Amino acid sequence: MANNTAVGNMNISENLRIFLIFSLLFALNTKTDVSSWNDASRMATIQSIVEDGSFAIDHSIFIGTGDKYYYKGHFFSDKPPLLAICAVPVYFILHSLGFTFESHAGLVYYLLTLITIGLLSALGLVFFRRILIRFFRVGEAWADLVTLVSGAATLVLVYSIVFNNHIASGALILIGFYYLLEFIREGGTKNIL
Repeated sequence: MANNTAVGNMNISENLRIFLIFSLLFALNTKTDVSSWNDASRMATIQSIVEDGSFAIDHSIFIGTGDKYYYKGHFFSDKPPLLAICAVPVYFILHSLGFTFESHAGLVYYLLTLITIGLLSALGLVFFRRILIRFFRVGEAWADLVTLVSGAATLVLVYSIVFNNHIASGALILIGFYYLLEFIREGGTKNIL
């Protein structure tokens, strides 16, 4: 157990370094405009929940999206709502401070995307690196290189700078996979059945 604590403490600064590097990369590249029906549909749900207390997107500035459906007299996003719900607290705070889609659309979209998607993606890359080192015994230099390539030269970068569920799902799977491997390593499978 002491060894695990020593390894964990040693990696705190490395984990923070990886998190900050990718957070900065994503912050510099995150989009500021809602440029697809997909984005507009999700933003409409977020705006409607905060401003109208409803999933109906009838009064949203993004009502023109094609990614919607009509049900019982109201329009709704055709996207699964979980990601939008996760972004609601961020928009609630921004809205409370006077930053709305009507007044600061680009800034609001940027902050929602960076905080909800970009930071989670950076955290996922931290866990990816930890998996490489802890469970696959990859040296730190190689783990850094593979993590850098994964985060900056693959679709991870492209999907981390727009509001979508792919990166959020991938990051959460990586984090869960890390803890599953940790559970197995500690002999947790002995008591499952």
